[in-house]
Amino acid sequence: MAQIKFYFSSDEWERLFNYILFTGSNLVPDIVYDSEQYNLITSFSDFIYYQKNETTHFFLINDKFTEYPLSICQNKYTDDLKYNILQRRAGPYIDISYYRGFSDDAAIPYAASYLDYYPNFIYPDNSYEFKAPDSLKEYYGSLVKIIKKSSQLVSKNGVRHWLGGEAYSKINTL
Repeated sequence: MAQIKFYFSSDEWERLFNYILFTGSNLVPDIVYDSEQYNLITSFSDFIYYQKNETTHFFLINDKFTEYPLSICQNKYTDDLKYNILQRRAGPYIDISYYRGFSDDAAIPYAASYLDYYPNFIYPDNSYEFKAPDSLKEYYGSLVKIIKKSSQLVSKNGVRHWLGGEAYSKINTL
């Protein structure tokens, strides 16, 4: 699985979010839904709301690489009619996830974010897999390029971390 771990402030996230929307992509929060319709996040304030209150994971979709709508099904573990998006089924999509905080002994004392995608997805109408298309890989690469361009590479304990300006300033004052 291709993945980058990075540390961005709210301002840096807003610039990345605006690029995502500018390029025709949408973010879908990975939450429990009341219907079979998922939400598209259309503003940075909505993104922050979901980030702080609802979920730590989002699906990034774009007509350039998303061949099938995200697959949503009834949650069989609740008594109420609730729905969830199925991981890896349909799409394909890029995952965005993050931590809301960090542990006292964290190598980087700043909340981390992740951008990644699975190499294979599952067709929505059967159990066969299909490969992530080149267009998804290229788009992912463009996001990684923006993240790296906005960051400093720091190695701690043999692990590479991409730190935005605020995170970089913070760890250099410790």
